[in-house]
Amino acid sequence: MNITRSRSWMPVATIPLDRRGRAAARLLAGITFEQLLLAGVMAMSLVFLTAVLAFGTPPSWNGQ
Repeated sequence: MNITRSRSWMPVATIPLDRRGRAAARLLAGITFEQLLLAGVMAMSLVFLTAVLAFGTPPSWNGQ
């Protein structure tokens, strides 16, 4: 069996582009403002915690 002719390993490519676009639009339309806000808060806290782990706490936090 020629693997380049078979599309069973590539299920996304078999879906027409317009159906894929509509599915993505439906997925994005379901996202509410609260979910976006929560995702932003979580992302910023992750960045902050990563910076604290990488560079340590500021000296002012230690009372110096």
